[in-house]
Amino acid sequence: MRKLKVTEIHIEGRLWFQTTYGNTYNTTKTLVVFKDGTTKEFYTPMEYGYGSHFKTIAIENLVKLGVLPKRDSWWHADFEQAKIKVYDSYTDVLKRDLHKCEVK
Repeated sequence: MRKLKVTEIHIEGRLWFQTTYGNTYNTTKTLVVFKDGTTKEFYTPMEYGYGSHFKTIAIENLVKLGVLPKRDSWWHADFEQAKIKVYDSYTDVLKRDLHKCEVK
């Protein structure tokens, strides 16, 4: 695996449970720390997905934007091998707060 310029990825998810239909939606804000110390934030729009699916969406977004190299999937061991630390957290929110992760 080639050396990547990314050293850390911080994923903040916001989850909203739609009680009417029983669906869960999420948005993410991802902070990427690069080897030179610079940082950049990336956002995902509202997506369907429950549990830790917000992490998958955030990683797929980084691949789509070219921050991470394309591969079939990124697993925990892949990040360890690439020496990238990944931190994640999520908050259950109301629908009106779901979009506070997104750029206006």
